[in-house]
Amino acid sequence: MRHTIDSPDKAAGKLGADGVRLADFNGDGLPDITTGWEQGGAIVVYQNPGPAKAKAAWPSVTVSQVASPEDAVFADLDGDGNLDVVSSCEGKERTMYVHWAPAKRAEYLNPSGWVTEAIPATRRKQSWMFAEPA
Repeated sequence: MRHTIDSPDKAAGKLGADGVRLADFNGDGLPDITTGWEQGGAIVVYQNPGPAKAKAAWPSVTVSQVASPEDAVFADLDGDGNLDVVSSCEGKERTMYVHWAPAKRAEYLNPSGWVTEAIPATRRKQSWMFAEPA
């Protein structure tokens, strides 16, 4: 059985979601999702609304737009206790990005609270298919 939590939207960069990664992003004990929409470029975080609302659209935030994202994964890169997102790009972009989460969890669904930076050592070096937090 399939439950659509977000529909494709060309204008919003949501075309061709290419796999998902799960983690408890907001600390509520439920698995949340991040994904890169490969054909559209959106990097999106979806907050699990819980069993009662799981079949409806999930609260979400587009944290950034990048070219050809193949993967997105949660990772706390700066040790502040908030999960950031790392996206891996292929195609002509061939760069990895960090999408820094807002410092306050109340701002997680505010797109202007997110800051995106390329990881300089990855810029145009190769196609990046995925990252694994370690």
